[in-house]
Amino acid sequence: MSKKYEFEGLHAEMLQDWLDTGSSSVLPNEIVEYLQQLDVVRGWFNAQKPKNSILKLLQVHYPRLTGVTAKSRYNDALNYFWLDNQVKKESWRNIYADLLDELRKATIMSAKSPQDYKIAKEMIMDAAKVRGVFDPKEKELPQELFDKPIKIYTMVPEDVGLESANRNLLAQQIEMFALEESQKLEIKKDAGLAQKTLFNYEQENED
Repeated sequence: MSKKYEFEGLHAEMLQDWLDTGSSSVLPNEIVEYLQQLDVVRGWFNAQKPKNSILKLLQVHYPRLTGVTAKSRYNDALNYFWLDNQVKKESWRNIYADLLDELRKATIMSAKSPQDYKIAKEMIMDAAKVRGVFDPKEKELPQELFDKPIKIYTMVPEDVGLESANRNLLAQQIEMFALEESQKLEIKKDAGLAQKTLFNYEQENED
């Protein structure tokens, strides 16, 4: 069946229902089967399988499909399931490499001179480059970057290998602040220079 017939009258909600659930009560069985075929093509495509392998697998899983129809399903999968900017870079690399493979085969079949075979050889190298065969191996990040950091919270400098603070000097510096005595006392408490009180009851003289 033609693409026009396959999608004629289908609404976006119907297709989304099938994509979300894998089935739809509003779609005819042959449309559901058609979408299933596109979906398996998408899976193989994302698995980096070359086009020829996908076409063969498609005919194995769906014996009624002819070679021409299998190619149509492959093209439809690209058109209906992806936008150009959504296809993974690796997938496009394989597509372009497959095209170079086809050109290389055609060049060899029609070769009439050593120069033609040289061109075919260059196509082999180009396809390998497109597939990233000669790309430098990415450096692996050291494991310690993924390890959970150990955090230590302490009020005692010696716990982390630091020298202890000069308490007398620190107290003298606090006394130099232009603050109320009560404020200085609070700072000293926070610095561990004065004892903190859990409860502070102020008694008022009653007349």
